[in-house]
Amino acid sequence: MPDRPLDTDPVTSEREAERLSPAPPVPAAGARPSPGLRRLLRMATIDTGPLRRHHDFRLLFAGQGVSFLGSMVTYVALPYQAYQLSGSSLVVGLLGIAELSPLLVTAFLGGALADARNRRRMLLLTELSLAFASGVLLANALLPSPQLWLLFVASAAMAGLDGLQRPSLEALTPRLVDRGEIPAASAVSSFRMTIG
Repeated sequence: MPDRPLDTDPVTSEREAERLSPAPPVPAAGARPSPGLRRLLRMATIDTGPLRRHHDFRLLFAGQGVSFLGSMVTYVALPYQAYQLSGSSLVVGLLGIAELSPLLVTAFLGGALADARNRRRMLLLTELSLAFASGVLLANALLPSPQLWLLFVASAAMAGLDGLQRPSLEALTPRLVDRGEIPAASAVSSFRMTIG
């Protein structure tokens, strides 16, 4: 039997050497990551596709970011101011109870209103009311002697407004993105809340 001539093509020789080698081939520099690594990277990052593709979702996202940041500042400032005015940690605890009661009542009412009324109008009305309540808190803080009772009234009103607003707000997102993008939109919103 005649001997086969050796292949002198360098590319074919390299492939044959890799095939016969006991170790797996080493990827060349600049090679693309494996499909498993790409899938792992995709799972570890947030899909921002809904923000890129949907203008209305971007506007809602930005508006919620500003509103949420303001709410968090208010929720920190209220107990601090209550403690500064009273010097009592009991008053700070009572402020929390004053916020909880209206929130529990209006959360149920907010769900019914979100189903029966225009959600965008609900959001606008509650955001304007929250802005007004923040203005009242600012005016109270600028007084020569701020009133403690006004903190209780404003915080209870703001908690009640939050309970009215939340169901309309949560129900608006699925209307702004495609059905398959809801998990990505929820992840982006959750990240915004974490940052806020």
